[in-house]
Amino acid sequence: MAKTTPGGRTIQALRVGAAATIVLAVVETWWLPHANLAVYTTHVVMTTHPNTAFQKGVERIVGRGAGILVGVLISSFVGESKVLVIALEVAGLVGFFYAHFCGRMAYTYLSAGLYLNAIVQYNEVGPEVAWVNGGWMFLAIVIGVTGALLVGWLTGAEKDLRIDPGAGRLFPIQAEPLGRAAQVTATVLLAQYIFWAIDIPPDANTFALFAISITPDYRRMTKTGGVVLAGMLLSTVIAIASLLVLNRIPRFPMLATIVFVVTFGASYAGQGKGAIGTYGYLVGLLTSMFIVRPLQDVETVAETGYNILAMYVYAVIAFVIGRLWVGLGIVPPELTPPHPARTESIRAEGGGLVMPGIAAGQK
Repeated sequence: MAKTTPGGRTIQALRVGAAATIVLAVVETWWLPHANLAVYTTHVVMTTHPNTAFQKGVERIVGRGAGILVGVLISSFVGESKVLVIALEVAGLVGFFYAHFCGRMAYTYLSAGLYLNAIVQYNEVGPEVAWVNGGWMFLAIVIGVTGALLVGWLTGAEKDLRIDPGAGRLFPIQAEPLGRAAQVTATVLLAQYIFWAIDIPPDANTFALFAISITPDYRRMTKTGGVVLAGMLLSTVIAIASLLVLNRIPRFPMLATIVFVVTFGASYAGQGKGAIGTYGYLVGLLTSMFIVRPLQDVETVAETGYNILAMYVYAVIAFVIGRLWVGLGIVPPELTPPHPARTESIRAEGGGLVMPGIAAGQK
């Protein structure tokens, strides 16, 4: 959960709404691709972080930049060979996710793994598509983080520039983090191939990946899946209603108003505990990803439909792989002892179908 900030929940929610709207204005003015990534980055950085918004922003930029860079290098040098691409992708994913579960700079490594997979999705279209989209995605992340930090600092919400790397260690190799890394890798690869087989566009595939923040934990999914599913459904309804309004009034002031209202309400709820915190996190994340699109494309609903489908399919895949891993005994049904990386992961990004509000409510 986000830490208590000067002014309480309402003031912090106003900060988030204002920052998201400012970032929206920047990306829309420059007509930047992946504008929704910039806006939802602002919401996530300011609403949910285990240490400080500054640390989460820095880890987000470094980790996602590293994942994009590795993905672009793979696409550039061996992009024409699918066998080599997949082999290097698997090695990179297992390595990044293993480091994530070890607990030191966990969010950095989670981000790197997510974005490595995202860039490989674009490589299927063509290596040149991968590196072009990688550059635009990184710019969107930097803009989103910058907007969040500037508003936070200028309004006195936070001035702490310290980085807490965590207490985890990478070596010697540990069985449980390695098993969980294999679980996450299997999840994203299975989704990748299913989406390729049914011709879901790469944008929708990466959307689902970011939305679920894949670090599946079967035990928590079985306990909290109903709350998360309700949050996903609520986000879908709000997004569709917003798009219907924008279809009638495709103007930037209307889009900006919707973004401000949604992110304000989502941030206010996201600072709460239990199910309410989960709903806030999800609504701010998913609604921004659904509705922040070029206004001239608002009448085209196919992309939104693909995104919705991909999100729910990804959730099912994560559950199935999690159940399989537990059934095979590769990972334990419960985390014993509690792993420091899991605590940081859950609080930082929601930890794969386990959102920050739920984690806070279970303390």
